[in-house]
Amino acid sequence: MRVISAVPSVSVPVMMGIMVDFSRSSMGQENRPANMATLAHLFEKGIHDLDGAFLVAFGMSTFQLTGATPNTAEFKAGIKDLLDGQPIGATALFDSVLQIATTRFQELPDRKVILVLSEFQESSSLDRLNITILAIQEAGVSVFGLAEQTGRHSGKDWKLAAKTSRKIALKQAGKPSLILRPKILKFSSTVSGVI
Repeated sequence: MRVISAVPSVSVPVMMGIMVDFSRSSMGQENRPANMATLAHLFEKGIHDLDGAFLVAFGMSTFQLTGATPNTAEFKAGIKDLLDGQPIGATALFDSVLQIATTRFQELPDRKVILVLSEFQESSSLDRLNITILAIQEAGVSVFGLAEQTGRHSGKDWKLAAKTSRKIALKQAGKPSLILRPKILKFSSTVSGVI
């Protein structure tokens, strides 16, 4: 798995929120370390001095791992904290995306993007998907869904995850991707076209 390039299509600054599923259902994802290494590489290649990104883990609620930063060392430290931690709780996917989209980007003139790395198995949100999508649209945030497949989920679960990822992303001018193996996780074509 390699990121060949992540080149902004215009010079407007980008603020990117990277959300990583840290619920109990994400335990045992064999590809998680490789996927995190690719996220770090994306950050290093794609974030410039005028841009920023922040890293958030989510389960029943969100956990900020980094502030908005263009600093690669800070971002990699956040990824290390995530990999060293113990996933807990259920997956409040819709509530978590809604919270980040409506609170972390307030009054920012930058283009706003959220990258969600998850198996997209919603289990505990109070808000429904359609409410989440409307709030994200109102906030002017583009969402990219990166669905991780785990060995514990059936083909039916994987189809539902793909459907949820598509619904969230396509309604926001983002793009969903399905990750079967780390080498499939290629951000250059997915992210650089919109960012």
